[in-house]
Amino acid sequence: MIGICIPAHNEQAHIDRCLAAVLRAARHAGLAGEPVRVVVVLDACTDATAERVKAWPVTALSVQARNVGMARDSGARVLLAAGARWLAFTDADTIGSPAWLVDQLSLGAQVVCGTVDVMHWHAHGVHAPQARAAFLATYQDRDGHRHVHGANLGIDASVYERLGGLIPCPAAKIGGW
Repeated sequence: MIGICIPAHNEQAHIDRCLAAVLRAARHAGLAGEPVRVVVVLDACTDATAERVKAWPVTALSVQARNVGMARDSGARVLLAAGARWLAFTDADTIGSPAWLVDQLSLGAQVVCGTVDVMHWHAHGVHAPQARAAFLATYQDRDGHRHVHGANLGIDASVYERLGGLIPCPAAKIGGW
């Protein structure tokens, strides 16, 4: 079984598009019918994210960690207990490609740190042009890149367990998590 963990903190505006994309990837023919389980970790949500998640065939896990690393680890633990062999992580404001899981697994790697494309810069407000320029000047969308994105991360379940999971960092996620 493949496990997908999606941490969410007040993502009512994005969660439906994310889940539609994740479930589309879970049905990809390249997975040959392997079961996929999705856990959305609702971390201290005060908006309607939890209500929106109830409409989808996924598991909702409520936590009060206010820490994206702890939220990811909480979801991963649920998926490991359910027998996941591969853990895929994305973010609640992310729209992955239909081949997202197949692409991760096709690499035959123990850990995949994939790249991302930023579709909208409006979250950066008046600084959006500078943020976009800095991103484009330094980002490498190729094998061997040095970027680690929680929005496109995968790891073999046995490796995750051997490493002891995700260590919660005291730094907050950009955007106020």
